[in-house]
Amino acid sequence: MDILAQPIEGFPVSESRVKLVKSKLHGRLTNEACFIDEDLRTINLSEVLAADRTGDILEVQVPSPTNLLILKLCAFDDRYKQRETERTQTHAFDVYITVTLANIADYQEGQKFLNRHKDSQEIPKVASIVKDKFNSVYQPGWQRVLEARNFYPDKSVDEKNAELEKAKNRLARWFAPSEHS
Repeated sequence: MDILAQPIEGFPVSESRVKLVKSKLHGRLTNEACFIDEDLRTINLSEVLAADRTGDILEVQVPSPTNLLILKLCAFDDRYKQRETERTQTHAFDVYITVTLANIADYQEGQKFLNRHKDSQEIPKVASIVKDKFNSVYQPGWQRVLEARNFYPDKSVDEKNAELEKAKNRLARWFAPSEHS
């Protein structure tokens, strides 16, 4: 399980990790996690875990699709710069899955989120990653998805590119500067 931490004043940082308490628990320092507590989604794991027969409610909170896209796009960019092909493929595929599974309410909530944070330095950074690495199906982000073995293995390259084109358009619209200014 990854624990991401925004920069926290007064907590020591060592090798991009924030020591949260006197234990082995730590969080990876991730500036783009500064909004992680906004628009959280609550998921009831009791409904999906057949092992929990006690009747107890087991819930977790996960980032909103917009926050998840921000985290995954930045993770892709970091790993791309470090030339970690396998990790970039994982993050790019997560971007694809998130943007294609999102519905109109997720998009609208995301636009409100981006509008609230339009003065943040993180949002233009993410928009730049989308523009530079996900703005064409031939750019590195979508090419990593195309390379994934489990990306529509029975479809032709043209059919796969059509799927990527749809995802590209959704992602570009999501982070288009004019949409949330």
